[in-house]
Amino acid sequence: MKSTIKLLTILSLAITTLPSAQTQNRTGENKILEAINLADRASIVYDKDMLLKAKETFEKESDNLTCLFFQNFCEYKLLEMSTRPGNGDLFDKIYDAAVAHAEKLSSAEGFESEGKTLLAGIYMMKIASNPMSAVSLTPKIHSLLDESQQHNPDNPRSYIIRGIMRL
Repeated sequence: MKSTIKLLTILSLAITTLPSAQTQNRTGENKILEAINLADRASIVYDKDMLLKAKETFEKESDNLTCLFFQNFCEYKLLEMSTRPGNGDLFDKIYDAAVAHAEKLSSAEGFESEGKTLLAGIYMMKIASNPMSAVSLTPKIHSLLDESQQHNPDNPRSYIIRGIMRL
């Protein structure tokens, strides 16, 4: 009888906490979707503050590779923005972390192509901020793009980055 009561107590606790856990999970998913939409809008209107806010949301979920991808995308766009006047300090704050995140994505199953493409783009931003780095980074960029296209020849971003490199 006591074991039955214990079992019923455990089941009732599990049943009452399950909806709460599901609600928290949905709330987390909603925050991530909101951050993705915010990052998309920010990259269209070129808004640094919006990108930083989206990046912060993704950082909280950086164990999730999809969130890490979007976080790294925000970092790439912020590096791109750092080449504009008045944003010089932004590059130094973000560059090293952006490289580390892109390298992690490059070796993660299913994200190889995107990670290598983002890393190539991040290296391009390094060249834009320090033209002398082109000597060492240009071969790395082309190698990364070759590897990216081997993993996923249909990834249009790798072709865009390669086209920009040729300009």
